[in-house]
Amino acid sequence: MSEGAEVAQGQLLAELDAGDLQAAANQTEAALAQAEAQLALVQTPARAEEIAGAEAGVQAAQAQLQAAQAAKSTAEANVKPPKARSPSPKPATARCRRGRTPRRLRLLRNGWMAQGRA
Repeated sequence: MSEGAEVAQGQLLAELDAGDLQAAANQTEAALAQAEAQLALVQTPARAEEIAGAEAGVQAAQAQLQAAQAAKSTAEANVKPPKARSPSPKPATARCRRGRTPRRLRLLRNGWMAQGRA
């Protein structure tokens, strides 16, 4: 048929290719079926084994958290050197042995000696 040609009532003028529309409809149907299947899966109650497995996972995660917190506390304690404190109100040098007084005093002043150790 050409432009300007006469046509009769009810005569077929054009035919559209429905292939693209049919493909889109098929994709929509597949997406709908997938969504319905996922909904059914979510609505199904959990089995006892699944619940037990999830609870075990929570307990394992809590244990890992406690271990990590303990490791952090240990690491923080190791970063700060211990401070030496004199067990008596007398000067720390009073407890030092002969010949070791300057070394011990220097170490005590620097905070690197444990209490009672020379």
